[in-house]
Amino acid sequence: MLGKGLTLKGWTVSELVEDDLARRQAVTHICEKLALGDFNPTIAKTYPLNQIWEAYRKLEKNDFLGTIIIEP
Repeated sequence: MLGKGLTLKGWTVSELVEDDLARRQAVTHICEKLALGDFNPTIAKTYPLNQIWEAYRKLEKNDFLGTIIIEP
């Protein structure tokens, strides 16, 4: 999944993994937005844990907008 060039508010995943300062700034930004209620992620679909393979197949198709959630 990392090879798809995912971004998070302008930061690429590789920048966040490789750069401590960028990661700290991203975490601070996200936490501030969460605290203010300004962060409203789009949830594409929620799957129970026992349907993990269906969730994985959905990810492989890449035919959705938003986040796939797996609930325990």
